[in-house]
Amino acid sequence: MNSTFIALIPKVDSPQRLNDFRPISLVGCLYKILAKVLANRLRLVIGSVISEAQSAFVKDRQILDGILVANEVVDEARRSKKELMMFKVDFEKAYDSVDWGYLNDVTGRMSFPTLWRKWIRECVCTATTSVLVYGSPTDEFPLRRELRQGGPLSPFLFLLAAEGLNVLMEAMVTRNLFTGYSIGEQGLTSVSYLQFADDTLLPGVKSSANVWALRAVLLLFETMS
Repeated sequence: MNSTFIALIPKVDSPQRLNDFRPISLVGCLYKILAKVLANRLRLVIGSVISEAQSAFVKDRQILDGILVANEVVDEARRSKKELMMFKVDFEKAYDSVDWGYLNDVTGRMSFPTLWRKWIRECVCTATTSVLVYGSPTDEFPLRRELRQGGPLSPFLFLLAAEGLNVLMEAMVTRNLFTGYSIGEQGLTSVSYLQFADDTLLPGVKSSANVWALRAVLLLFETMS
């Protein structure tokens, strides 16, 4: 039930390297039904465990939310002539890089029931696949990490995995190791983290301390995820 084919879709007109292709998993009907049921249930609660800074795949959140906040931060900096640092992070091969053990740890810390975590592991960790080469499948092989491109569960599982970066940033801000950018008349609103799926924007005060804090956060997130 958990066997798939991987089809390689060209991302450019004349692909020459493996990086020029996007892998898409072709899954069976039984897996699709199970994954869709889990995804529909997860959709109802994902907003309660994912930071409001994340604007992708969460009910009642809009794609433009993060863009509008980012524009307001930039406009505020220009009007007030304050120094602003905007650090953009893009996850390379985002779905392909998710570590299953890390994902299981994250769902545990978020108090997901044991049965739910078991279902997620069954959907993710037992997968085998073969690659379609000119329409013919290769021998099957097990997967060691990744979330399936195009799977109904994958967007939500990626949000859970990416939430670890937000938790690290919140810890830095709470401990005064990173200073976000303050907006508003009295500067009561501080913005330090905006995210749409794997596109992440980290605004803050322009300072060497903030740069070192971001470096530490990214290295730690890379190590644990």
